[in-house]
Amino acid sequence: MNGQEQYEMHKDYIQSNGLDRVIDFQENIDHKDSVFDAVSGKIKIPFPPKADDLVRLHKLIRHRRPFTIIEFGLGYSTVIMADASSEWIQNVKGRFPAHLLSRVHFQHSNVEIGTFNGQLCHYYKHLPDVIAEF
Repeated sequence: MNGQEQYEMHKDYIQSNGLDRVIDFQENIDHKDSVFDAVSGKIKIPFPPKADDLVRLHKLIRHRRPFTIIEFGLGYSTVIMADASSEWIQNVKGRFPAHLLSRVHFQHSNVEIGTFNGQLCHYYKHLPDVIAEF
């Protein structure tokens, strides 16, 4: 299902919960995903928002009502979590809805690649000293 179809399927929820006021669901909607986008280093635009994922995330947070949320990485999900590379942090901060900034603490951490139980994984160097519920 493409991005426009996802948006149409969740349009009522998106609009009734005001998610369309904090995220432009049409941004980069024509982007054709490549399996190497996340690792190529060539993509210079944000990936288009995936309504399926963002609506599911929003519903989970509204249902569970966690006090503390920790997210690895930045993107549309950061905006969604606030509602219910340091250069990239500045990019996201500049695009972040001002009325939600008081709910978010941006922290940059270098990431290293390694293995855990024989599986390739990421290791974040600096983690906040919090007990996250989500």
